[in-house]
Formats: sequence, C-alpha cells, structure tokens
Amino acid sequence: MYKKLLSKKNFRMLDYVSIPFSTCTLGYMAKVLRCVYAALFPVLNSLALADFVDTTVSIYDGKLPFDSIYFPLFCLIGLIILNRFILIHIRIC
Repeated sequence: MYKKLLSKKNFRMLDYVSIPFSTCTLGYMAKVLRCVYAALFPVLNSLALADFVDTTVSIYDGKLPFDSIYFPLFCLIGLIILNRFILIHIRIC
C-alpha cells in the first residue's frame, strides 16, 4: 500500500484542479465561486455606479423622469448587500 502512495507520478495541471475537487467538492466549488466573485465585484460595482451617476445627471437635466433613479439605486444597494453576505458567510478566498 505504501508503495502506491509513494510511487513517482508526473502530475499535470489538470490534476491540481481535479484532486481538490474530488476530495471536497462543495468547499472547493465555494472557493472557486468566491474567487470569481472577488474578481468581478469591482467591475460590477463600477458599472452600477456609472449607471447611477448617468441617470442622476439625466434627471437633473430634465431628460428622464424621477422614477428612473430607482433601478440603478437598487442595483447599487443589491451589490452592497451581496458583498456583505459573501464576505461574512463565505470566508474562503
């Protein structure tokens, strides 16, 4: 048995992904999703903030009605809530 564990093997790049995924599927998947979210959050936050500012300026100029501010505002609030939830409950990455 020890001979199998200590035998020399050439690992490929795919093995470094498949071995952790096969041993702890849920934990590894949560870590991957958390890292992807951490990479995408600044982009999503910038897009939501830019849309909010553009809508605010258009409302101030009189081009859009006042009701059009709610969707960009709720997008910003949703991103903040999602970020807090992920940072508090999923501390992996």
